[in-house]
Amino acid sequence: MPRPKDAKIWNEDLIAALDARHQKSLREGKRDAHTWRVGMEKIQAVRRDIYQFRTGSIANLPTGLTKKVQRLCEDIIRGVTNVYPDGHVPTNGGNGSGGGIGRGLGGGFGAVDMPGDIGFGGGGYALNAYGNRVGGGYNPHAAAAAAAPAASAASASNNPFANDHYMKSMKIRGGAYAILMAFHHSQTDVLRKAQICREGQRFCDDQMDSNYHAGRMYGAWKAIDTLKSHHLVTEQGFATHTPGRGFRDSPHEYTLTRDGKMFIEALLASRPEAAAAARQALGGGGGAAAAAA
Repeated sequence: MPRPKDAKIWNEDLIAALDARHQKSLREGKRDAHTWRVGMEKIQAVRRDIYQFRTGSIANLPTGLTKKVQRLCEDIIRGVTNVYPDGHVPTNGGNGSGGGIGRGLGGGFGAVDMPGDIGFGGGGYALNAYGNRVGGGYNPHAAAAAAAPAASAASASNNPFANDHYMKSMKIRGGAYAILMAFHHSQTDVLRKAQICREGQRFCDDQMDSNYHAGRMYGAWKAIDTLKSHHLVTEQGFATHTPGRGFRDSPHEYTLTRDGKMFIEALLASRPEAAAAARQALGGGGGAAAAAA
């Protein structure tokens, strides 16, 4: 059956609808955030136009959607449900885009002209994203008092994982926690399994690696599967070709995603016991700064 000439293409609207519900669930700490995220990615992967025939049937919705996601998509296409949920709050995803926000102290807002600017009143002094002054009437005491809290508050309010259910329920000194701390304190986004297990062991009460002879079929490393399912870590495998030996798999690499970085920030900011455990693992005095980094 040919597509009607006036048929609306729904791909972008469905992606926007699922993303909006994903962000809303993250803000409210609901468990279905992952469901919306996976559904959005399945729609994004569709390479054909999604549209509706005059008979009411829908073409090119991907297979494998959960009933909840599929029902939402069908209801949106049929005009039963709005694209954006009630109470939808647009977000830039914390990527620093958009205009600057000025904070006025002592009368009047400072001029701000860069993303993330903090302005100080009393003459309109402002710090731009590069730490340069904009305007005059600088009050160093007001600047020192406001800069740190403003940055901390902005970071917390913009972090979509601040109320995440998985973040709140993560076992401190468990496998997933240890893997994330290995990334955080190694100061690199890409590690191999052996490196993660070595760096993460001090943050974990259980043995990270598997040991069949010791009765550990998987070890705490098994938690990597959960982190991957939440899109906090990704896995890449590579094959190399050697003359005479053919193709052989190289050790897989694991990458901390942008969501993973924000998740760690929310974890350390929202759960004092998580930061305390990291400091203790790092040796107390020297670990405090590192845990907050």
